Amino acid sequence: MANAVVRDHVVWLKHIHDDAALSRHLGALTAGAVVALKVDGVAGKWVKMDNGKDGRPTPGLRPLGAVKDYWNALFNEKRGELVTIELAGGDDAGPATPHTTPSPRAGLAEEAVEFRNRLERADPIMRKAAIAALLDTGRQTFVPQDGFRFNRDEIHDRDGDRRG
Repeated sequence: MANAVVRDHVVWLKHIHDDAALSRHLGALTAGAVVALKVDGVAGKWVKMDNGKDGRPTPGLRPLGAVKDYWNALFNEKRGELVTIELAGGDDAGPATPHTTPSPRAGLAEEAVEFRNRLERADPIMRKAAIAALLDTGRQTFVPQDGFRFNRDEIHDRDGDRRG
């Protein structure tokens, strides 16, 4: 089992120690290749970083999905410390279960995706009507009929509040 130093928001291959075979294997991956890793006991998917603008390979791995929140929390908590890293089996590469509290933005992103999926599945006519009503809110105000007047007490129904 190898160890990696938590130094950045990605895992740099030069920070992986104690397992030369793992370092060579990860270094041989092509840009964009996805690999399942178990980092500090949490399995998840990582992607080999894209090549630089000059064509040289970037020797690092970026976390994907839920493991990204886990790694960022780990970076905030254990910066500069060693964590264990190993290849995960096919079944272990499921969604990560972070031991820290996820960021509040992660929940908002999931809600936005869910809402977008519901909106795309909606009836096209109803979707257009909803968008038109949303964009036309300026015309949707209460306009009383001619000659209709009311005072402040009637608006707030203050007769029941008075004590005599």
